[in-house]
Amino acid sequence: EGLDEGEERGFKKGIELGKKDGLEKGIELGKKDGLEKGIALGEIKSLINLVKKGYLPLDKAIEESGLTEEEFNKKLNTV
Repeated sequence: EGLDEGEERGFKKGIELGKKDGLEKGIELGKKDGLEKGIALGEIKSLINLVKKGYLPLDKAIEESGLTEEEFNKKLNTV
């Protein structure tokens, strides 16, 4: 009976620690991913602004963005 109770407590504690660890790792990965996406979006917006102001040719901006021509033009029309 004591063994069963100990196993149950250990199991519950393991689940609790696993959830906490998973949540912390998830938050860390989410922050990293969000930061990377935010920087990439900011870079693309800067390229788009340079194109719109005539400081950078469209083909060079597309090349620098790492996007396809279609993807870049779609963003160009939405920003």
